Amino acid sequence: DVATLVGPAAVGKLKYVDEASSLTKLADAGEVASTVGKVEDGVKVSKFDKLFGKLKVNDFSKTVTTDSIKSTSKTLKIDEIYFDKAGNKVARFNNNEVAYFSTETVDGKPVLVRSLDFLNPDGSINWPKGDGFVLDAAGNPITRDANITAGQLVDRYGSSGGTFISPIMDGKSFPFESRGLPYPEGYLEKHTYQFTMDINKANYEKAFNNLRPEKQDKILKLMNIYKFSAEDIYNPQIGEIAEVFGAGGGQQIKLGTSVSIYEELGFLREIK
Repeated sequence: DVATLVGPAAVGKLKYVDEASSLTKLADAGEVASTVGKVEDGVKVSKFDKLFGKLKVNDFSKTVTTDSIKSTSKTLKIDEIYFDKAGNKVARFNNNEVAYFSTETVDGKPVLVRSLDFLNPDGSINWPKGDGFVLDAAGNPITRDANITAGQLVDRYGSSGGTFISPIMDGKSFPFESRGLPYPEGYLEKHTYQFTMDINKANYEKAFNNLRPEKQDKILKLMNIYKFSAEDIYNPQIGEIAEVFGAGGGQQIKLGTSVSIYEELGFLREIK
């Protein structure tokens, strides 16, 4: 039984590693696409509630057309790379915003962050606990079953190698500032996806059995390497994003593995 072949879910840091991979490739090219959005801070009201009101767990299952998803794109360029007086390596963009080089690398290239406050004393990124979800009193992430059904729209910043997506509710996409990411907004291209079927055990087993043997072997090998299971794949979790990296309050869904594997299984298709 594939569902019991491998144990716990993959390490949550993959959320950031795969986005960082896209970031460094784009940094090398010097041009990036940005989707702009602003979140207002509320008093005793979460950013999620301010944006979308009091919604039920499955409200994001409502069908919306891709035409209703609004975004404003702009292109940023790195105009200058220099060291500040404290010795920090800085990238300045054509809009005069700056980003700082961390000591972490992906594919041999450094990862940039918006603020020095996001870095540990050694220059590494101070990653949040619990995959960036709001934590309970015991320090555990507060999540629930996402109960994904066919037709639901989601999006993410970064490549399909990542494991985190955000729901699109009534045509509204969570702003970048609500997603708890340390990177400059313009460094990660935004991708929108639609689920093509309900995510459950029966549909997973059918989808897996319909794959060619070599693709089945590929997924099983990835399960062993990254320590996730079939059960993780058909039980995505949703929760509120914690206030990390100076941002948060949105909603995110943690998939059991990368977006690309869900695409291979036929669960997801990119629509824009």
